[in-house]
Amino acid sequence: MVLKNAFANDSILEETYKNAKTTISATIPAEDLAALGFDEECSVKQVQQTLQQCKAKYDSKKISKAYKWLRILSSKVVFYCPVLDVLAQARPEYASLVWGTMKFLFMSVMNHEEVIHQLSKACSYIADVLPRTEMSLILYPTERMMEAVAQLYAKVMEFMLETIKWYRQGKIGHAWAAISRPWSIGLKEHAVVIGEQARRVDKIASLAMKAEVRDTRIQVLEMQELLKSSQQQIYELSEVMKGDFKQILNLALVNRSVQSQVQLDVSSSAQMISNIQLGQILSLPFLTYLPSSGESLSYCESLYRRGLRPPKASVGIAQLRQWAERSGSSFLFPRCGLRLESREVVLEMIKLIRTSNQPLLWVLRYPKFWEKEVTWTDMLRMLVIQAIQVNPSALQKGVNPITVAHLREAASEEDWLAMLDRALVDVTQVYIVIDSELLNHAMAQNRYSTTRLLERMVGRVRCKLKLVVPMACIDKRYIDGNWNRSTWTEVNFSPAYQREVLKRRRRNERIRRRQ
Repeated sequence: MVLKNAFANDSILEETYKNAKTTISATIPAEDLAALGFDEECSVKQVQQTLQQCKAKYDSKKISKAYKWLRILSSKVVFYCPVLDVLAQARPEYASLVWGTMKFLFMSVMNHEEVIHQLSKACSYIADVLPRTEMSLILYPTERMMEAVAQLYAKVMEFMLETIKWYRQGKIGHAWAAISRPWSIGLKEHAVVIGEQARRVDKIASLAMKAEVRDTRIQVLEMQELLKSSQQQIYELSEVMKGDFKQILNLALVNRSVQSQVQLDVSSSAQMISNIQLGQILSLPFLTYLPSSGESLSYCESLYRRGLRPPKASVGIAQLRQWAERSGSSFLFPRCGLRLESREVVLEMIKLIRTSNQPLLWVLRYPKFWEKEVTWTDMLRMLVIQAIQVNPSALQKGVNPITVAHLREAASEEDWLAMLDRALVDVTQVYIVIDSELLNHAMAQNRYSTTRLLERMVGRVRCKLKLVVPMACIDKRYIDGNWNRSTWTEVNFSPAYQREVLKRRRRNERIRRRQ
């Protein structure tokens, strides 16, 4: 497109082309042009084919001058391409005219050895002075370059026209004698003019290349200056950012310190609020007649100390560990024997569980509990209060934390099971130990009802419960028929342990009677 625009207004090419067409039409008969295919579009390939035909004609006379110069021209005819191919991009008919003229000349004089010798020699000399590459013409399609190429085309076309005029002078047999001496002079003149014009094209290309190199060097210098400026700006920006970063870091440290202090204050405030709420809960009226966990445990331990010292052996530790490691909620049912009271077993289990530092709740007998009307709801209340003491975050965390108002409004068994579930929020697992005497008193010795209530508690509370309940409170027939065997474990205390308990109990009774 660049070359086409550059040649669009070039009068030199147009005038040369018109003159050439007029001269050829006036000099050569139309039938000769048609017979030799002059009007067809022609290219360098067709010219090369024509030269091959001529060489084949003189193949048997390889020592002849015609064959020698045909062979030389065959290798040099492509030197016309750089100029003519550039023209062909803008006006293909201009290049086709040169190739067609050259093809016509060689086909016309194919049978005249001396003439074809001189024609090949002339075309070879001209090819020697033409530019060797089209890159200079394509890379630098300036106005001066296009003008120089047009002048070069005009000189080549002028040579072709002079050759045609010479060809048409009389008969072929007399042509050589008529122009033998003038030919070398004409050849030299045309070769010099075309060579000068070709060197002008090369010079323009060289100057364009030098100008381009200079422009490139200027651009490189400008880029270097721009790079230096950018580096300076980056350095200045980095220095500013270092200062800003230090300020941000100091601010972050201050904020972190303030945040830590705020968190500490909030934590202290939350702990204080929890203590206040817990104090309010413990002062609720319905808890005044129920013992605290510490009071009931102290009472049972005092009874335990009166009867015997801590036993040396009880249930196997391995069996307890197997029960504790089961997934999901499960029951442990100690079987105490006819003459062994359950309070010793319950205290023993509490002692073992406390050594593991696991969350532990218990519901134990307390002084004169048999004189009061204790219900299953009361036992749930005792478990809820202990759960809040073990997990005070239940007063603050969750969507609906426990409040004093919630505890006041809770009335039914279902309400207190819901409270127990909320009190154990975020607790993964909890152990619950229940005294058989208190449980039997609350449930009026109804083992079936007791078993169903415990079953309902495990189903209602989402936390994993590990319950220890003496077998004396459980309906064994019901659990055998309805419970999954993996949800409960029955353990028997060793006979030796039972004998030691009875022995020490009799001894303590004798001591009391003597007193």
